[in-house]
Amino acid sequence: MRNLKKLVFPLMLAMVMSLTATAEDAPTAPTGFSVLTVEVKAGSQQTFEAFIAKYKEAVEKVGGPAWFAESPGIGSLTTYSFARPFNSYADLADQSNPLVEAFGADEAQKVAALFGDSVASSSTATYLPRPDLSIQNDGEGAEVVLAFDISVNPGMEEKFENWVKKLIAATDDRQFNTYQRGVGEGPDYSVRVPMKWADLDVQPTPIPEVLEKKYGKKEMRRLMADNLAAVSSIVESVTRVRADMSNIPAN
Repeated sequence: MRNLKKLVFPLMLAMVMSLTATAEDAPTAPTGFSVLTVEVKAGSQQTFEAFIAKYKEAVEKVGGPAWFAESPGIGSLTTYSFARPFNSYADLADQSNPLVEAFGADEAQKVAALFGDSVASSSTATYLPRPDLSIQNDGEGAEVVLAFDISVNPGMEEKFENWVKKLIAATDDRQFNTYQRGVGEGPDYSVRVPMKWADLDVQPTPIPEVLEKKYGKKEMRRLMADNLAAVSSIVESVTRVRADMSNIPAN
């Protein structure tokens, strides 16, 4: 049951349902998201998804947390992520096991074995919405999420954030949601763009051109140098939005 607990409690990052929307009738933005990232063994995706289906069935029977799921798209064939919104870290304290309550101990052990048989590794972290570093995308009708996971050099957070704010002031063809890591291991920032598959065909204006148009060539070069100095790595990926693997709260 130890591996099962890794999945049950800290379910995962950010989402498409963009709970950071600001319309009057939108839900209140959560304080943050507890994000579980799971690396599945090659060829074991079907087994892992069978586990998630049974876990979701258990939660639907006896109750449990909301979460939003994404599965492999482009950039990884084995990475799944689950984002659980929370309004207080106290929300993450519950370590009850809905599988046992819903199915009994024997069946719960069989379901947990699906997790153990299919998962190579898992990690958790919390991420906090940064609307001041976003041009918010409500994710309506999204099929995929284009994500940029960004690690920043020590002491360079302010320089990086200032660069993002300069980009926001200059661009008119981008919408994205930015999240900053709180507790846990992972990239310092995650910039996420919910979209449809066909949207990937449309290339936005290159960032240097955007900055040059707004600020001139000299300032563009300075800003790009700031970004180069601040950022240690960027990992780009496309993940599939999986409503069937999510537990989406009713509005």
